[in-house]
Amino acid sequence: MGHRAARPWRPAEEAEGYNKRLYASQGYLTHTLKAYAANPVWTEDPKRAAFRDATERSLTYASAGHWPPVLLRRSGSSLSLKEGGPPLGLFPSHEYGNIVLPLEYGDQLILYTDGLTEALNSKGQEFGEVNLTAIGSQNIRLSAAQMLAMLKREVNRHCGGCFQDDLTLVVVAVR
Repeated sequence: MGHRAARPWRPAEEAEGYNKRLYASQGYLTHTLKAYAANPVWTEDPKRAAFRDATERSLTYASAGHWPPVLLRRSGSSLSLKEGGPPLGLFPSHEYGNIVLPLEYGDQLILYTDGLTEALNSKGQEFGEVNLTAIGSQNIRLSAAQMLAMLKREVNRHCGGCFQDDLTLVVVAVR
């Protein structure tokens, strides 16, 4: 019995499929990010691909209306991954593009919801992407778990533990 080569995962096609189904059901999601790669990091199941291609050290993603992830470079620079399309389900047919970024050892990808950046302090100031990026860049040598704990601690300090929205935060380290 022969083996067929696995077709590379294309996140843009996945987003387009979700978009068509959601539009047909008259629903839409405002916070959706799909990031997939050819070689999964956390699982051997190609249907559950993770965030980077381990052989090419790259990130392939399609963004559909989610807050832009932040890629922190080990060098201390950062990149807001703002490129993408509209939220899923708003338009009957939208072509989302696959976006490929090279990764380097020590980079960290931060995925979050608006509960993080819109957390308000007692003066009504948002935590914001600027704080997220600054704290992340200053602490780039931390492990993903340590970075996650640091960011949680800092946003809690900023808003005194009083969040106006739910918060999701994921940190992925490139090794």
